[in-house]
Amino acid sequence: MRFKQLVELLDYVIDCRVAMAKLYERLGHEADSSRVKLLLDYLKQHQNEVAEHTKEYRDSASTGVLETWFKRLDYDDINAELQMVTISSSMDEYQVMDLALELDNKVLDLLQLALEQSEHQDTKSALEAILRAERVRQQRFVHNTLRMDDI
Repeated sequence: MRFKQLVELLDYVIDCRVAMAKLYERLGHEADSSRVKLLLDYLKQHQNEVAEHTKEYRDSASTGVLETWFKRLDYDDINAELQMVTISSSMDEYQVMDLALELDNKVLDLLQLALEQSEHQDTKSALEAILRAERVRQQRFVHNTLRMDDI
């Protein structure tokens, strides 16, 4: 995938989050364990919330920042990879959590790559803020998931 402007990148991140939510919903129908189903439902809700936060950021960001051009920001198509993900009926919640972190990190890596390739300070600041918020959400996700062990 090739992104030209920050707004395109943010739209793609939103699409990835929505696709991840749909993936977790699909996997929830395939899972046997009630704990795994519960975790997948949580992951679906989490991804929808993150997509909504990203939309809010995109909608409130300045036009100048959103229209910043990247010279060459190429990345593998995360959404295409999501279509190939399957779950085995014996998958436990730790394997699901590993999968979720792997997929989440692909989005964070894309944002990090954009930050590294950005030449404008305002765009760098925007991407740093987005990455910081995404990492905090990821940490909360891990903590909340680990708390599920107590259930």
